[in-house]
Amino acid sequence: MPCQHPDAVPAVVARAPDFELAIANDIRAVPGAVDRTISAAGFCDALSLGGGAVPGGGLAAGSGAEDIAADLRLALAEALNNVVEHGGGPASVTVIRLRLWREAERLTICIEDDGPPVPAERLEPHGPERAAVDFASCDLDSLPEGGWGLMLIAASVDRVHRHRGAGCNLLFLEKRLPETIRAT
Repeated sequence: MPCQHPDAVPAVVARAPDFELAIANDIRAVPGAVDRTISAAGFCDALSLGGGAVPGGGLAAGSGAEDIAADLRLALAEALNNVVEHGGGPASVTVIRLRLWREAERLTICIEDDGPPVPAERLEPHGPERAAVDFASCDLDSLPEGGWGLMLIAASVDRVHRHRGAGCNLLFLEKRLPETIRAT
């Protein structure tokens, strides 16, 4: 049974999601879940058709859809990996739920898990050492391999909202859609 959050922001959660998926707490489930969510948002057509109108309300390539899809793919993969890798394992997080709402001007994705609360100090998307990195002039090989996930998520979407309640963690990712690909 999904966790209930009557006070959750954004307001879109008041209606049924356009897409819903539950996956096991297993790193092998992440790529398929990302692909299915991106497809449900209408982006697979945009990435494979090469332009023009898309039957069935999909997004046309050349409209900015490729960039939106790439941003969503990165944010989703990072967020799901964080739940699997840092959520306490299968004994703590029994299931991960994804929900997608599509509105004319934005997509909202919710990732829900029933794991322990995320410590506040772990929610900072980047420490001062990450914020000060000048990628154009630094030695990329000297940078730490891990610890970039929250920063990548925040950089890939327009709004990140976290909520904890009823024994669940909710992570909302919102991405504005440019006028060229907004639903009609």
